[in-house]
Amino acid sequence: MQWTVKNFGLDVATMSYIVVDYLRHLFPTWYSPLQKVLWIILIIVVVAHFPFYHYWSFKFCTTLPFVTSMLFMLTALLLEAISIQSVFAVLGLDCIGSSYFRFLVSFIFFIVMYDSA
Repeated sequence: MQWTVKNFGLDVATMSYIVVDYLRHLFPTWYSPLQKVLWIILIIVVVAHFPFYHYWSFKFCTTLPFVTSMLFMLTALLLEAISIQSVFAVLGLDCIGSSYFRFLVSFIFFIVMYDSA
């Protein structure tokens, strides 16, 4: 990527975030105050840049499909959780009561179902 003035702000923000995060290992006492200062500076830069962003109309046009797809994915996750609970109840595995076991079995079920497709 060629260096331009437009990309300079994002590059500086990224480098400063990495430097502050690296200081956590070198000087742990400096990390907390510097992180707060960095977040305040980043918030001020974002608020200052907000009115001059040229792609708001495009972003608002893509909001509805994005929210719709997120709702579809959450609905699919809910239906899968309900079906797994139903399978547990039918097989009599409801008495186990271990949430870790349920998570493990549902994860394996998810991998087997979507890996075979």
